[in-house]
Amino acid sequence: NVELLHAYKRLADQQAAFASRNLAMGTPTVIIAVLLLYAFNSLAEAKGMMRQLESMSLLGEPASLGFGCKGITSEKDREEVLRLHNEYRANLTKGATVVHSMTGKKQALPAAKNMYELEWDCDLEAKAEDAMNMTCKYAARRRQVCIKFNKPVEEYGVQGVLQQWWEEGLGFDTLERRFEDFSVENFVNMASGRNTKIGCAVTKRGQRADVYCLYDLFVTIPILVSFMSHNGILDD
Repeated sequence: NVELLHAYKRLADQQAAFASRNLAMGTPTVIIAVLLLYAFNSLAEAKGMMRQLESMSLLGEPASLGFGCKGITSEKDREEVLRLHNEYRANLTKGATVVHSMTGKKQALPAAKNMYELEWDCDLEAKAEDAMNMTCKYAARRRQVCIKFNKPVEEYGVQGVLQQWWEEGLGFDTLERRFEDFSVENFVNMASGRNTKIGCAVTKRGQRADVYCLYDLFVTIPILVSFMSHNGILDD
């Protein structure tokens, strides 16, 4: 049936386009396991599957698996926090350079090994939200208030906050591979190879975005943790 073959081709082309776009964006995607190997019983069934595919990419947006969490944080912010964390961590496996966005100061970091990709954890997110409701202090930081940018939150959002955390790496002791004060604690938790899970609460209002993140193996100051080995970040 020529029309059925055309339907197969359109379905395969759609799937390839969806997968390519979503992988490039680095967001969780729905992978449609239906190609020419799928034996449709009828043309109507093939067309039905194509309509389902089209609905999964409404207005050109990538279809998301969703995180299944309930809370104040939007799905978009969950995706962005997780994506940015894993992008920074992936860069560490190659040996990254931290550059201060204002001064241009640089700090070369050793390449990491055995770096886990972080997964989102709804329980950690719920605990982060509880903590955020008690204080505006965020992530590992305990002695400094939240960042306030002198521009609308839409211009920097989550990315601006996480960039400031990452830039704390300028103060990381690459010789001793240790940290001993609060000035780099956000960076250490972002970069620790021991962490496998993350959950964050995000709010945006006025000129401030508050991001409070918790990790499964939280690195704290009282325990001076040497989180980088001579060959990179430690595994279990």
